[in-house]
Amino acid sequence: MNITSSHKKSKKETYWNDLIGGTTSQYKEEMMLGLVDKHYKRSCEKLLDVGCGTCEVILKYASIFKAKSLTCLDYDASIIEKMKNKYSKESITWKVSDIFDIQGWSEKFDLIFLLDMLHEIYSFYGRTNKDIQSPVDHALGIGFVRQAITNLAEHTNKGGGMIITDNILCEQSTEIWVLLRNQEVLEAVQYFFNHYPTKRFKYHLEGHNILRINSRDFCILLTQYNKIKSKDFDRWNVERFEIHQYMTLKEYQTFFRQLGFSTYHTVGTPKSSMQEWENDFEVLKGFTKIPEKRITLLAIKD
Repeated sequence: MNITSSHKKSKKETYWNDLIGGTTSQYKEEMMLGLVDKHYKRSCEKLLDVGCGTCEVILKYASIFKAKSLTCLDYDASIIEKMKNKYSKESITWKVSDIFDIQGWSEKFDLIFLLDMLHEIYSFYGRTNKDIQSPVDHALGIGFVRQAITNLAEHTNKGGGMIITDNILCEQSTEIWVLLRNQEVLEAVQYFFNHYPTKRFKYHLEGHNILRINSRDFCILLTQYNKIKSKDFDRWNVERFEIHQYMTLKEYQTFFRQLGFSTYHTVGTPKSSMQEWENDFEVLKGFTKIPEKRITLLAIKD
């Protein structure tokens, strides 16, 4: 089965409600506003939201900057149609399109939003023939992510920028030992390893409740296990086909520097997420603490 078709069908109303109303969404908005207020000093007339979803962010920034032109792009025609009806009084250019179609555009933008969507490129294009039954190949997926960013860089005005939000890989790749603090967490972790089709993990359970795993694989586990633990299968049935971590901070910085962009960032974790992780896990060996979860990055074209 093609993963794109499956992904569109799996995004139920409860998925969107949870995605835009939770603490991660609030954290993301706070981090974005902080970076923009501190580092983005120019006027901003033309905005583009790639993978626009609910369109709330682009409308908020259109108001902040008094932007004259808004373009919302999504590959899912049903989402675009729903947003067109919801925001029928707004002056927005709507595009049902794949991100790689941008390469043929002549238009340039002052600010481009890539909010929790580059991991979908990594997850979908990183599968051979986009086959949902196959795991993601990292080299293939990261190549498409880099190409998507490169294409968008060509459509960014000088002094303009891109805002990226997503989960992040920790810099260090090493084996860590992690205590699973209770039976509920142990069962969620085991379910994850047995039912996650998107990556094959090397791990070992020492005794009953000590997990030995690569630190970067643990980052992926942290993003996914709590949906199983809380039995939020609307989210799990979407996100089990995705990997949300595809670059480290240094990789982002190096790549954007090569493209001629200066970068500003925050790396952190919403307080409620870190509290949950600390209640469920204790890192015993290999790391000093649980890795941070999210990156918010503003890249400005020199």
